[in-house]
Parts: sequence; C-alpha cells; structure tokens
Amino acid sequence: MNKTIATLFVVFFFSQGCLGKGFTPMEIDNHPCTPENLKKTTSYICDYKGNVICQSGWRQPTDPEESVRNPCSDPICHHAGMGCKHGICRSPNFCACEVGWEGTNCEICVRLPGCVNGNCSNELECNCYDGWAGSYCDIPECNDCKHGDCVKPNDCICHDGWMGQNCSTCQKMNGCKHGTCGDHPNTCHCDEGWEGALCDQPVCEPKCVHGTCVADKDGQKDGQKNFCICETGWKNDTCSQCVPYWNCPNQSNDACVEPNECICSGDSQGPLCSLNIKGRTRN
Repeated sequence: MNKTIATLFVVFFFSQGCLGKGFTPMEIDNHPCTPENLKKTTSYICDYKGNVICQSGWRQPTDPEESVRNPCSDPICHHAGMGCKHGICRSPNFCACEVGWEGTNCEICVRLPGCVNGNCSNELECNCYDGWAGSYCDIPECNDCKHGDCVKPNDCICHDGWMGQNCSTCQKMNGCKHGTCGDHPNTCHCDEGWEGALCDQPVCEPKCVHGTCVADKDGQKDGQKNFCICETGWKNDTCSQCVPYWNCPNQSNDACVEPNECICSGDSQGPLCSLNIKGRTRN
C-alpha cells in the first residue's frame, strides 16, 4: 500500500513540475511547429510556446487562412528598395522576370531581337539612335547622299567620279585644265575663253588669222582677254595685216598683200616700189 501511494506521488509531482515550466502540448497533428513540419521548411522557426517566427527574407501571406496552412510562405524582394518591377518574387531578393525584362529587379527592358543601334523603354522595343532608321535601326541616315553609299550616319562613300561630303560634286576629266565636269563625272566642259579636249587651248575673239592665240599671264582674271602672237610678217590684233618691206616708201595698209612686199600707189615712188623680197615685181 505504501508503495502504491509513493508511485502516485511521483507521477503527480512530475506532471505538476513539467506543466509549471511552460510546456504546451500540440492540440493538432499538423501544427506548423511540429518537428516534422519544421524539418520541411527554411522560412520560419518556432519559439518554445509554438509561435511561428519568419526567417529573414520571408513574411506571412496576406490571406489569414493561407498563413495558417503555409506560414511565412511569401518571399521578400527588396533589393535596393525597388522590389520586382516587372516580375514575381520567387525567393528572397530573387525576381522571376516577365518576358522582355531582365535585371536583379526586372527593371531593365530587353530590346527587340536584332535591334542594332537602338534602345528600349518598354519590352521588345527598338528605338533608334540619332542617324539610324529601320525596324532594327540598322539603316544609316545621310543628309542627301546623292551619288554614294551611306555606310554610317552622315558618312557617304562616293561612287567613282564623285566627291564631297554628300557626293554631289563630280570630278572632272584627268588633265582638264580650264573646265568643269558639269553634271557628269570624268568630262571637261570648257570655261569661257578656252577650248580643246582638255580645255587647255585659249580662244581669241575674233580668231587669229596668221598667229597663235595665247592666254594672258593672269589666266583671264580681272576681265583680261587672250591675245594673238603673230607669225613673222603679220601684225594687228588678229594678225591679218601683212607687214611691208621695212624700207618701202609706202607704209600704209595697202603696201602689201603678203609680208615684205612693197606696193607703191599715188605719189609713192622709189626703187623698191612694186618689189617683194621673193624677187617678184608688180606691174
């Protein structure tokens, strides 16, 4: 009998002592703080009273029922205070981005695939930089590139025979001295006062009859004209007047038909009259 009383006393003392230390029995088997559930999660821990404490990077769902079934199941993405701009937070500070976005916070738009010289402000855009055009911003723009290929913005590679920033100036024929190419490259259209295939022959107006037309030393500047250099025995501006024999009594314009003749008329007399240096006499 004494042995039975002693056993009951020990059981009573032990139960009262344990309950006095604050042990809380689990009322249901699926409580989140059971050892089995704690082994399955890394998002929370429990205190000695069975209260759930979320780990860093996790928080309770907004739905009260969900917080009971699956406590601390909402991850927190707060890198640089931005959160997930265009995505879903899958784990602490890890954003799963929507299509067309990238970056730690899904804040960087993805350009249209194939976009060469452009950027984006929204997903899958291709906004061209200055000087570029086309769906993929791969076509350079040049200001009036007339006779060339635009290889990059405002940079024309001229076709053969053309030059200048816009390839609008034609190149004249090689050797063209006093002329231009007009509207077609590799040609030579003479300036006023010049002629010939290479515009290197001066023009005298009226033309030289017995002489050679030469350019003035200033190259027709200041309104000066070309002039004739006469052959021996000829004179005047067009080299059309013959020069009579130097000692002919008649020095007028009718003293000769050919150079060095001496034709006398009227009162002009002398031994040289009707004589030319070729030995002919005129009757």
